[in-house]
Amino acid sequence: SDVVEVAPCGPPGGGRNPLTPRYVRHHTVMVMPQPSAEAMRRIFSSIVGGHLALNGQAEIVSLTKPIIESTVDLYQTVLRDLKPIPAKAHYTFNLRDVSKVVQGLLMVQAAHIPSADVLIRLWCHEVTRVFADRFIDDTDRSYFKGLVAEYCKLQFKQSWTTEDIFDGENKLIFADYTKPGTPREERKYELVADVSKLGPLFDSYLDEYNAENKEMRLVFFWDAIEHISRLCRVLRQPRGNAMLVGVGGSGKQSLTRLAAFIGGYETFQMKLTATYGMNDFKDDLRALYTKVGAKSTPTVFLFTDQQIFKERCLVYFNDILAQGCPPDLFSDEDKDPLINAVRTEAKAAGLANDTRESLWGFFVDKVRANLHLVICMSPVGDDFRNRCRKFPALTNCTTIDWFFSWPEQALISVAQRFLEDVEMATPELRSACAHHMAFVHESVGHSAELYKAQERRNVYTTPKSFLELIDLYKLQLSKERDANEVLKLRLQDGLVKLRDAQEQVADMQVQLKEESEFVAQKKLETNALLEQVGKESVIADEQSALAAIEEEKVTKVQEDVSEFQKACYAELAAAEPAIKKAEAALNGLNKNSLTELKSLANPPAPVLNVTAAVQYMTAPKGTNLKKLDVSWAGAKKMMGSADAFLQMLQAFDKDGFLPENKEFVRKYTGPADNPNPEFNAEFMASKSGAAAGLCDWIVNICIYHDIYLDVEPKRQKLAEAEATLEEANTKLEQVRAQVKALEDRKAELQGQLEESVAAKNELEAKADATAKRANLAQRLVNGLYDEGVRWDANVATLDDKARLLVGNVLVASSFIAYIAPFNSQFRSQLVQEKWIPDSINRSIPIADGFEPMHLLSDASAIAEWRTEGLPADPLSSENAAIITKCSRFPLIIDPQLQAINWIAGREEPNGLVRLTLDQKNYLDKVVRALEEGLPMVIENMGEEIDAVLDNMIARAFIKKGSKLQVKLGDRDIDIM
Repeated sequence: SDVVEVAPCGPPGGGRNPLTPRYVRHHTVMVMPQPSAEAMRRIFSSIVGGHLALNGQAEIVSLTKPIIESTVDLYQTVLRDLKPIPAKAHYTFNLRDVSKVVQGLLMVQAAHIPSADVLIRLWCHEVTRVFADRFIDDTDRSYFKGLVAEYCKLQFKQSWTTEDIFDGENKLIFADYTKPGTPREERKYELVADVSKLGPLFDSYLDEYNAENKEMRLVFFWDAIEHISRLCRVLRQPRGNAMLVGVGGSGKQSLTRLAAFIGGYETFQMKLTATYGMNDFKDDLRALYTKVGAKSTPTVFLFTDQQIFKERCLVYFNDILAQGCPPDLFSDEDKDPLINAVRTEAKAAGLANDTRESLWGFFVDKVRANLHLVICMSPVGDDFRNRCRKFPALTNCTTIDWFFSWPEQALISVAQRFLEDVEMATPELRSACAHHMAFVHESVGHSAELYKAQERRNVYTTPKSFLELIDLYKLQLSKERDANEVLKLRLQDGLVKLRDAQEQVADMQVQLKEESEFVAQKKLETNALLEQVGKESVIADEQSALAAIEEEKVTKVQEDVSEFQKACYAELAAAEPAIKKAEAALNGLNKNSLTELKSLANPPAPVLNVTAAVQYMTAPKGTNLKKLDVSWAGAKKMMGSADAFLQMLQAFDKDGFLPENKEFVRKYTGPADNPNPEFNAEFMASKSGAAAGLCDWIVNICIYHDIYLDVEPKRQKLAEAEATLEEANTKLEQVRAQVKALEDRKAELQGQLEESVAAKNELEAKADATAKRANLAQRLVNGLYDEGVRWDANVATLDDKARLLVGNVLVASSFIAYIAPFNSQFRSQLVQEKWIPDSINRSIPIADGFEPMHLLSDASAIAEWRTEGLPADPLSSENAAIITKCSRFPLIIDPQLQAINWIAGREEPNGLVRLTLDQKNYLDKVVRALEEGLPMVIENMGEEIDAVLDNMIARAFIKKGSKLQVKLGDRDIDIM
């Protein structure tokens, strides 16, 4: 009794069924009619009129009425003529659409409207964006464009045709992105004066985006430029949200990311995991609301139908679009920090009432103004229609942009852009390949319609299919060219080596002749040298014999002289003690002892004898010894100066002791064999120490001189013998030098002979080796002559094959990319009746009678497939070739399990991982297969793929360092 149920419902139609009477009878039915045309005119006239009044130009202000009249009439006409049907469930028009047109007009500041002509074009642009961008076919679009042209003629008095408005030289685009670097708040929404500059402009924006984010490869043909412009228009509006509808691979997400970047918005996207649920979804929404509302970060929420993990999540999107915040998203406790975060901002914005409810409303309004939802949907199947019916805010609160299949010119421009780095013979050939690719894409679309009509099976072609055709073509062409070039290089290397061998054989024949002549000459020189060596050896041997005789003689003389020399030296050695004693005796004398000796007044007779003997010894030659004064007075006179006396004694020439002087000395010392017993040092020591020293010196000098007189003749003989020996040695050295010169000459000649013999032998060996090599090479050349002819022909064939690869690979790549869903009949029609004839008509080189399987496989590969379990029919072989060559992961329709049996037989030895998506922890198997590089097959695949696997299926790999990674939910997986 405390519950009041309020059920807002739309009128039946457009996929909505009437309510049953049993349900209606429990409610009070209140009909809410659409506002009348007059009411709408009055409301919107005040808004637009007030805005244009700020311009001040009468011609611009006067356009208020025709703008509102045309907008309301156009709205009612579209509402009447373009009814929602199951195929057009989103053709639901209401008052919001009129307000969106007016909102678009107000985006241009009144002061910036230069003329009435620009304002009229702005109106044409805005009604087209609001109404026509959702149309699904050219019929509706052409109809709408006719209406716009008609209103321009009737209301605005402009004689413009649809071509003038929409398809003129400068197409109709209003945007705010034409001046890069301008802050978002200062950008002007204005007519693009020259749309030809938009392509390069978007290229520069894309370069900036790629520098900061994951790289995207985009080609900005006109459709892409229009879609980006539409997105930028929606994103600049407060509460601007968009729904992009198109088949997968149309570029919806890529263009959204770029448009958000151009507008200065961050992009947010959910990251699904295997366990992602409603609680995770709510956590993401709460974090997003906090970021946008509390932290004031303008954000684009990009959401795709592949991320619908539960249909219930669309309830939240419906609430976000319709009322700003889902009722159960925040608890009261969660709201408090968000309210506090905007309190100061709300007060600055002039919010008078700072109650909790008003502040929360301010927060939600701020989020709605800065959070832009871009929802990407696919029109394939019934899901899109059902969701539009169940969640009306998806169509009522968004600007819908329908992505058509790319037109032919777009396909051509994209192909030409991506084929720029492919080596082609001429630019014309590259252009022909691009046109043929576009033809292939469109021909598959036409065949898909026929296939659906005949077989009731859907085949979809998307822009992504076309892009993958280009990538596959570039990859396969590069591989085939490389393989062809490797084979060609091998043959060319063989031909070069064969020709080198022929040239070498000719060179070796010439070389062999020259070497033979040189060997003969070398033999003559060697024989002459051998004869000369023999003569020189005889002379050297004779001289060596003479030298041996002389050496024997000299050796005998050396022995005799050596023995005589030893005897002389031995006798001289006997006199050494006497000399040493004499020196010792002198050394014992000093000035004092001599002075003491001189002081004797009457020396004893022995002392007088000593002094007399000294006087006789030192008397110079020619002295009359008989008259020599040997008295004590004469002695003292002799010893007058002690120092001079000692120096005289030390300088005494013991070898030149005069014989006559010695005879007188011997009278005192006595003969050598009977010395005077009183004339010695011992005896004299008792008389006088100085006399004893002089006595000892006299005695030893006499002893020495006696020995000297005995040895001196021998010394003279020894000197004569040594002179004889020196002369003999000199003669021997001369003989030896002569012999050595002869031996050196002999050795030199012998070395020359050996070198000559070695050179002769080397030349003979070299000549023999050259003869053998020449013989073998000649045999090899003769044996490979026929092979050389065949290799030449094969090189020419490979050159021609390389030329034909352009067309062959183009058809084969088209076969891989598109042909798999069709049966044999349609395959043959596409290849033989469309693709190959079109290639020939465009002068694309292609082999006569070419079949794609000629390039994709060979007999050995097909035989191996059959041993692995593949059926033997041609269709199965084609499918196997497609599976092994395709760049995408194959989706196999296999009711008879033929393919799975073949894959199992082929890949189980390689560690095949088999799984189904309903298995528990299936993602762990996927991760293991990726990390270990194992083949993987997902069996029993349904109509939908788990969103967690999207990145893997799309091959959205990320390169980090030297590794490739793929993101599966919240996990970064390394790819083996």
